[in-house]
Amino acid sequence: MHGALLVHKPQGITSFDVIRTLRNKVPRTLKMGHAGTLDPFAEGLLVILLGKAVRLAEYFLTSSKTYRGTWCFGETSASLDPTTEVHQSPCLMPSYETLQRQAQCFQQQPYEQIPPMFSAKKSQGKRLYELARLGREITRRSQTCFLKNFTIESYEPPYVSFEVTCSRGTYLRTLVKDFAESLGATALLRTLLRTRSGSFSLQQAWTVAALTDASSWNELPCFVPFDQLLSNYPQAHATTSQYQALSQGKQEVLQTLLQGPIDSETVGIYRDSKLIAIAEKKQTLWKLKKVFINPPSPHSSCQPSKEKILATF
Repeated sequence: MHGALLVHKPQGITSFDVIRTLRNKVPRTLKMGHAGTLDPFAEGLLVILLGKAVRLAEYFLTSSKTYRGTWCFGETSASLDPTTEVHQSPCLMPSYETLQRQAQCFQQQPYEQIPPMFSAKKSQGKRLYELARLGREITRRSQTCFLKNFTIESYEPPYVSFEVTCSRGTYLRTLVKDFAESLGATALLRTLLRTRSGSFSLQQAWTVAALTDASSWNELPCFVPFDQLLSNYPQAHATTSQYQALSQGKQEVLQTLLQGPIDSETVGIYRDSKLIAIAEKKQTLWKLKKVFINPPSPHSSCQPSKEKILATF
């Protein structure tokens, strides 16, 4: 059960609601987490991590994500989505050509975004949405976002359909507000569907209901085994002696194992198709970031058996 479930989250529930529902299908001792939350009003791909795969969460949280959605010009709300009272704010409708040009401008350069008050970010130990519900608004730091693709798919004023691929931490509700304001208008995100997270697609996902009815998950097409989760990162394959050295935490073996040009600062290290470690480059040197091998017993000089390739939590 160590791996990831690709789930199609429906509208109207939180990402944690999905975990809470599926939790009843696995042992209580098995860890569960998700690799990037979806707002309750949004739907689409939610990556649920199981067991030792939870330790890989950071590599999915930092991956780009693709969304399709719609917004409506001339509307606003406190939450920047339809979950709070919607107010009309009449404005001039831009042309389709203007939308296309402005989308290209947003795509071609880093974009500074201030997180919305209705978000799960924390300030002084409280979630921002908790403060927002009390009618409070505080100063938030901006964060740099990157839009790898921003396409206006259709336009029937006042409604716009779009697709965007963006960096981690990008709030689509805020993007819609900022985009409209750059045109001297107002707009509200109406629908949102996540279609891709890193290398995973919504087409691979199963519904929560289907997963609840399934008798076993690890043979389903929506289940990705632990050893395949980092397939989009460069890979290195350890020899027997290198495997032994890594099991003893010897960092110096990485400089030999990871020789040559590698177009990434993160590499998955494998032995017999099993993910045994992750290395990250710090300046010019490779360092072990995570190890998924139990160290050999101090009373034995034998190489660890395959049965002992387990995660350490």
